Amino acid sequence: LFYNVDCFIGQRNKKFIDTTNNNELYFHGVNVVYKGPPWYPKLDKFNTITSFNEKDYKLLENLGFNSVRLGIMWPGVEPNEDIIDYEYLDILYNITLELKKYNIYVILDFHQDIISSLFCGEGVPNWFVFKYLDNLTINNFPLPIGKPYNILDNISNLCDEDNWIKYHFSYAVSETFQKLYDNPESMKNYWNAVSKKFRDCENCIGYEIINEPWAGNIIKNPLLLIPSYAENHNLLPFYNKIISYIREYDKNHIIFFETVTWNIFKIGFNSLPYDEINNLGLSYHIYMPPNISPKSAFKYRMDDLDKLNIVGYLTEFDNGSGNFDSNNKKEMNNLMDILNSADNYLQSWTVWEYKSFYNLTGANSGFFNHTDNLLNNGVMYLSRPYPIQLGGELLKFSYNINENKIIISYNIFDNLHNSTSIIYLGTNNYDNFNKLNIINTGNCSNYHTNIENNRLFLNVINNINNINNLLFNFIIEI
Repeated sequence: LFYNVDCFIGQRNKKFIDTTNNNELYFHGVNVVYKGPPWYPKLDKFNTITSFNEKDYKLLENLGFNSVRLGIMWPGVEPNEDIIDYEYLDILYNITLELKKYNIYVILDFHQDIISSLFCGEGVPNWFVFKYLDNLTINNFPLPIGKPYNILDNISNLCDEDNWIKYHFSYAVSETFQKLYDNPESMKNYWNAVSKKFRDCENCIGYEIINEPWAGNIIKNPLLLIPSYAENHNLLPFYNKIISYIREYDKNHIIFFETVTWNIFKIGFNSLPYDEINNLGLSYHIYMPPNISPKSAFKYRMDDLDKLNIVGYLTEFDNGSGNFDSNNKKEMNNLMDILNSADNYLQSWTVWEYKSFYNLTGANSGFFNHTDNLLNNGVMYLSRPYPIQLGGELLKFSYNINENKIIISYNIFDNLHNSTSIIYLGTNNYDNFNKLNIINTGNCSNYHTNIENNRLFLNVINNINNINNLLFNFIIEI
């Protein structure tokens, strides 16, 4: 197979590129986040709940997925203040190396939900909470939305008494977020260790500063409920510091950041976070609620990307995973709206999530039906055709699931006289061209095609000095 995962990922015109050959790259993938000790998936025997090993990597590759958003958990990296667990980092690094063998790229995600395992979630290590919060605040969780729990009891039994999302409105959770934003130096050891370890990772797309950042202490400062205020008052200074910690060791990879969780309209940042090498990306999620619809969510985020002039990545949505029901018209419409809109706007994505892993804060059953250990019916919709690599500038891509037809249009750059484009064709067995009808309506006819592992390879061979005006315009009937 003609793949090049021995490269760093950059960006050009709000699209991902392979920095070694300027080919455009597009990603479809999954989230892999283990939300409790030992803070990484089971690596030995395959199972449909907690494992992530060679059988999983092969399955993802066969389904056409080429990216993983991998949780690299702070309690795993720095379980005690100023003490780095290098064995944990080695384990996560080895996972990325194994994924590379299967042509799978990785986003390294500081994942959190409700910020702490002391408050029914995950995120910061326990030492952070005990250092920055007083005992009264800790012991009064989840006031004011419920009576206090005793954190010395088995809190997991108490957490299910309410919807986990509501715990954000507890004073303890809001204050922990605020302390994190006010004390970014607390993460310096974590980000220094992570970026130093992964700075030469060639199949790493980049780092994500924090998953789904809460606004801060909305009880002390209700103005933080206004997304633009929270983004400029808390998130922007915090992001600036974290980026500087990463760039101390890594000037190769993209750094992704998010808006506050309920900013479903236009981004509120007055300026981009500061990055000395100007290589940032916007990570965004689509869930209904809080989003009104997939189409409106994409429209607002595309406006944001135009404003910021950076690459975007849909890093979470859960349609098609978990208990997805293809017979439910609303669920099916939402899924197809997300997938078709992502194609229309040429956006990459990772679905939440591949397996349930650690049943906490929004976990679902992932790709598997646990009654018979088979893939659920949403996976076949997620495993859809898309351009993995483009030897030029992608102008348009669409896939009509009813007609099983791909339309792809792209220009050839003048410096790509010999370029290869790779298109994943879906889960059917395309072992020969008898099942394909390729209609070329563009003005470039000097190319060769090949199929391997359900991937169509288009190799342009051109000896013309100036090929700026060469246009590929294919209709591929599958």
